[in-house]
Amino acid sequence: MNDRPGSQWPATSDGRHRSKRGQALVETALILPLLMLMLVGIIEFGRLLFTQHAVTNAAREGGRVAILPNKAESDVVGAVASVLQRSGLDATKATTSVSGVWGSTGSPTNVTVTYPYRSVALEAVLAIIPGGTDAVSQITISSSSNMIKE
Repeated sequence: MNDRPGSQWPATSDGRHRSKRGQALVETALILPLLMLMLVGIIEFGRLLFTQHAVTNAAREGGRVAILPNKAESDVVGAVASVLQRSGLDATKATTSVSGVWGSTGSPTNVTVTYPYRSVALEAVLAIIPGGTDAVSQITISSSSNMIKE
């Protein structure tokens, strides 16, 4: 017989009904942190890929500006900053190096953009461990664009 209407398990004198509910609770308590850690890792990896993509696009756009006639280095840096801002990144953190912008037609140009990336979730997790945030260094994302001047 059941201890209440609609109960899934029959009532027993040895408490097996209670132990099955307890087992499910323990399994959930063990698995949930692992699932959350995987979810945060996936999100953080997505942020890293997004930042890499934005830096690559900024370098490419800077390269396009650099090959145009009568463009200065400041025009290239401005184009890179504009792309980074449109992507939602802080353009003031980026470092842009430009070479060959004053060359003649057919000469190579090079635009390199570097951007520091810090994992917010990883720092939050490591903040629990004493001295854990000291072990985390920022990742530097870099991308270059090489084009021939028009």
